[in-house]
Amino acid sequence: LFMVLVYGEILIDMNIKDGDNKIEYFVGGAPFNVSYAISKFGEDVLFVGCVGKDYFGKKIIEFVNKQGLNSRFIYKSEFNTTIAIVNNDANGERSFSFLRENSADYQFVDRSLFLIEDASIVHIGSLMISKTKGFEFAKKIISSAKRDNKVVSFDVNYREDIFKNKKQCLSRYQYIINRSDIVKMSLDELYLLTNKDNLDDALKQFSDNQKIFITLGKDGSLLYQNKKKYYANSISVEPIDTTGAGDAFYGTILACVEQAGFKEFFNDENKIIEALKLANIQGALSTRKKGALSALVNKNTLYKHI
Repeated sequence: LFMVLVYGEILIDMNIKDGDNKIEYFVGGAPFNVSYAISKFGEDVLFVGCVGKDYFGKKIIEFVNKQGLNSRFIYKSEFNTTIAIVNNDANGERSFSFLRENSADYQFVDRSLFLIEDASIVHIGSLMISKTKGFEFAKKIISSAKRDNKVVSFDVNYREDIFKNKKQCLSRYQYIINRSDIVKMSLDELYLLTNKDNLDDALKQFSDNQKIFITLGKDGSLLYQNKKKYYANSISVEPIDTTGAGDAFYGTILACVEQAGFKEFFNDENKIIEALKLANIQGALSTRKKGALSALVNKNTLYKHI
């Protein structure tokens, strides 16, 4: 059984809205959101993460089981479950801060690395690399995946404030990106990581065999590979909460790659454009409700919007 194997954070998004005293919480964490979107598309996915033995840890496990996902490899740590404070402004845009000093999200265990044998794509979340323990584990994931000839996927999700300094932040991101076969980032992240302010110049920084997905917000998305760009537009929605929109997009992309097979997918322009369209739609639809996961739809519904 081949599947997408996802390593990364699963946490609580605590939503606070300006001028409102009400606090709501949702299960989140970018790589878990990606896993959820893959499962919504109907592809096999297994998520590996870590929560605390606290109230929120229990709530997360309950949620995962209720969604019919496998919680067996969500390890329970002595450390507290990680919390992301999500502040939403009037336009549905948000800012993040993290409560994660000595927290659970990066307490990975080496015994989970055996799962890589049964994966076709191994996806790595970025929050873990801000901590030395998590970064060292990410290196182990990559070396195991490369040894077994697996596709390595990475979602940038740039968060400079959780690193010691900008230099450490950029070098760790660069380390993972350079060893990844598929990378997803926003246009802002692309310019920041390449130190360029022009799309073509920025994309030239990547090797020919890398597949680079760039989200362009309301303008859709693109794939860059072998010096060629493939574009697709998005649909227009009234956003309520944009948390997880990029994850919804990327989970759909990985599901399409998994469904077709890596080589078959990236050699077929029709498959690429269709996947970009479907992923754009899932990303847009995901913003219509609060929380990263509550508005995601299944594959059949996505196809109706094309």
